[in-house]
Amino acid sequence: MIIFGFRRRGKRLGVIALPCRNCASGQLVLHKMTRWFTLFFIPIIPVSVRHVTVCPNCKAQRDVPRDQLEHVKSLLPATS
Repeated sequence: MIIFGFRRRGKRLGVIALPCRNCASGQLVLHKMTRWFTLFFIPIIPVSVRHVTVCPNCKAQRDVPRDQLEHVKSLLPATS
């Protein structure tokens, strides 16, 4: 028997100083969400990648369109 499926993994990229559209909180968290094809519960191949912003106050999620992704990433604080 072969066990296969899909799993979603998220990586926090940083905090952005933009207001939330839902609760007007002063910051959002940018996440990179990757969907993986798994074989025997081991991630093998990345199937899709998307970026979302999450409000830490109200937990509202919004997708970041690809054409705006570079602008949103430029709002992240520089890390040394």
